[in-house]
Amino acid sequence: MLKEIKDAADVTPAHIEEAADMREGQYGGYPLPWEEIIDRLQTYDEEWGSTMDSPAIKYLQSETRRVLRERRS
Repeated sequence: MLKEIKDAADVTPAHIEEAADMREGQYGGYPLPWEEIIDRLQTYDEEWGSTMDSPAIKYLQSETRRVLRERRS
């Protein structure tokens, strides 16, 4: 059964760290676009939905930016 990732509470620290790694370019040497990050985060048991404006994705983007700022400082 698929777990829907649709609310901020559904986003885990592991999701955020993985997204930050992808935005830093650790996969292929260049920052991945958000659509590709979401595609890669979706697993056989998770579904992130079909729109980029869900509360979960907005939270993921915000928290990922925070993590990236912390990594740079």
